[in-house]
Amino acid sequence: DHHERWNGSGKPRGKAKEEVELPARLIALLDRFALLVSPWSGEPSSPHVAIAKLEAEVEAGVFDPLAYRALLAHFSKWPVGSVLRLTTGEVVRVVSADPRRPSRPKVKILEPEEHRGRIMTIEGVGAVAEDLTLTSPVPA
Repeated sequence: DHHERWNGSGKPRGKAKEEVELPARLIALLDRFALLVSPWSGEPSSPHVAIAKLEAEVEAGVFDPLAYRALLAHFSKWPVGSVLRLTTGEVVRVVSADPRRPSRPKVKILEPEEHRGRIMTIEGVGAVAEDLTLTSPVPA
């Protein structure tokens, strides 16, 4: 049933909404996320871009909105290892996640050099200007 869709457009039986068991609705979201970040062909999306694409699909009725909110409650848009440019200009690498506050991971500053190695917490989603994870190499 994980190929069924919230709006009834899925396969094989065209089930809709609660006709699809909750585990299948959750698996459908995770399956789609996995395909977005590790596609069979083409460029992968960074996790936060994949989440934005999922959100658009939820709004279009493809996935269960409650299942999506449950996923967001337990998932960081920036997994450990992600490299980000903050709105303040620093380039940072995510070093740990806070499961109680997924949008506020701990990061290590990579640039500027004078702050390199300092650990801080991102102050919410709005603090991130750009995800550099899938772009050119950044300092170790």
